[in-house]
Amino acid sequence: MRLYTFYTPQHDVLYREWFLPSIRDDVDIVANEADDGLESSDFMEAGWNDIMIEKCRIILHAIDHINGDIFIYSDVDVQFFRPILPLIAPIIRDCDLLLQREKPEGLGCAGFMVVRANTRTRDLFDTVRTRIAERKIFNSDQGALNDILIYDMISTLDLKQQSLNIFRRHKMLNSISNTCGVVWNYLPLSFYSPGHERVMWEPGNVLHPPHDIAMHHANWTIGVHNKISQLRYVKSLVSQSKPRVAAAKT
Repeated sequence: MRLYTFYTPQHDVLYREWFLPSIRDDVDIVANEADDGLESSDFMEAGWNDIMIEKCRIILHAIDHINGDIFIYSDVDVQFFRPILPLIAPIIRDCDLLLQREKPEGLGCAGFMVVRANTRTRDLFDTVRTRIAERKIFNSDQGALNDILIYDMISTLDLKQQSLNIFRRHKMLNSISNTCGVVWNYLPLSFYSPGHERVMWEPGNVLHPPHDIAMHHANWTIGVHNKISQLRYVKSLVSQSKPRVAAAKT
């Protein structure tokens, strides 16, 4: 399986020192570093939209070149603690797309995705790219992605709120149909993010990664320094709980 990633020079340290050395699976890594013309940018700062559009272009390129196959897209603020392909295989079998949970109620995270390359996912990510480019209000691929997968089919504000409350309560937002026809599901909670706890993280904050953690996405924080601090912190927590992690896998 191919694993695609995309990063700016600003995030090279994340790619070289955290992401790449932690990979536990036999995957073909397709790493894309941003061209000099693309500004390095933190979340939602100037230049962010251009980075997101380029990320969509890379995903679309992958879909076009491995049509019918499955690939992983990952940001580089990620570290792995055990092989993930055995966890992905049974879930992706009947799906076009797997997303990490961004929040407990089930909004999707675009920073780590398992994608089946087909016309439905191509339509999805082409629409995401178009919305970022033409409707700047989204400010991210993730905002556009959730809008297409979840919000577009709910027409009125009252119905929107009523329906969302039901789906959120049952944590099944992926049950809502979408215009692209994409069948999607969630990755297990062992694909961990501070978003699972709704923690906007800063150094010193406490996190509670699951004992069976497979992957950690250092999001819900801003800036490379904070991301490295979070990666280091979660790695230390996992190291301290190794006996419990091992027990969970038996």
